[in-house]
Amino acid sequence: MDMEENIKNYLEEQCKIDPILAEKYNDSRSLIKCCIRYINEMAREELGGKSGAVKDDVVFHWAREYYVDGTAEKDLKQIQKQLDIIMSNVKNNDIPEKDMERMRKSLAIARAKLHQQEDVSSYENGK
Repeated sequence: MDMEENIKNYLEEQCKIDPILAEKYNDSRSLIKCCIRYINEMAREELGGKSGAVKDDVVFHWAREYYVDGTAEKDLKQIQKQLDIIMSNVKNNDIPEKDMERMRKSLAIARAKLHQQEDVSSYENGK
């Protein structure tokens, strides 16, 4: 198992007994790669930029912390802001309609994944 799978498994198991984590994790589980980046940054800081290892329980603590302390929510808002900027730029440029439609659908899928929604129709027009 790789690090991402281990972290996901840990978080999903902890969600069964930790309602605070469950609420935060379920709202932004699509940010697992951002969580891994956060853990890597924390490890670099902990190790003073040197190579080394960090105990599993510390890594798992950081994973929980990422979701519970609001870092995941901040990342989600930043990604949403970037998507909105992209969509705004797309709307303001002279782009062929077929390319525009493809871009709208891609953005809709990205937004839906961020919000864990199965129905992407509300996002297809840049809403």
